[in-house]
Amino acid sequence: MTAGESPALKTMKITVTQEHIEKGDKCSDWSCPIALAINDIDKFWNVSVGDNEIVLNETSYTAPPTVTSFVQRFDGGLTVAPFEFVLAV
Repeated sequence: MTAGESPALKTMKITVTQEHIEKGDKCSDWSCPIALAINDIDKFWNVSVGDNEIVLNETSYTAPPTVTSFVQRFDGGLTVAPFEFVLAV
């Protein structure tokens, strides 16, 4: 890496399935469908998902708009569907 270059970001493709939705808990940062999906692909010792951020271990990442919308709908008791998103980590 030369001066001025930023480190290459890795990405995680996260798939939230119908099973995650059915097993997920509303208004829970740790057991919502998205947190369950993340733990299915990589076991972090801490996964927390909020409206605007995803925390993996002690690192916070900005949640994509699709995640924000899903969390608000799911927590509000509205119908949600399985979806995928990519998180730069």
